[in-house]
Amino acid sequence: MSAASQGRRRLGIGLVGLGRLGRVYARDLSTRIAETRLVAVADTNADAARDAAAEFDVPRAYATARKMFTDSAVDAVVIVSPTHTHLNVVLEAVDAGKPVFCEKPLALTLDECRRMQ
Repeated sequence: MSAASQGRRRLGIGLVGLGRLGRVYARDLSTRIAETRLVAVADTNADAARDAAAEFDVPRAYATARKMFTDSAVDAVVIVSPTHTHLNVVLEAVDAGKPVFCEKPLALTLDECRRMQ
């Protein structure tokens, strides 16, 4: 029995990055994982964010991750943006109090990984 069918609240996910892999995550988070609901997407390409939101029935699309992190419907964040952006995006999400899952590779240097930790 799924979380939704048992009446439990689904985890509201915000997704950062809507390239090829980001769109796979959008599909899976919105249709294949019963415990989650994709509530927001963000990409620096605002058209990509709007298109993905429309395709996957996501209520909100943002042109910046920072703005999405202030959305109270976002319980946790999945980051699938280009690797060179991970450090700043992860730190912004953490500063906003959001739990984070970041796609690999985590960062470009060991020092950046340590800073994220």
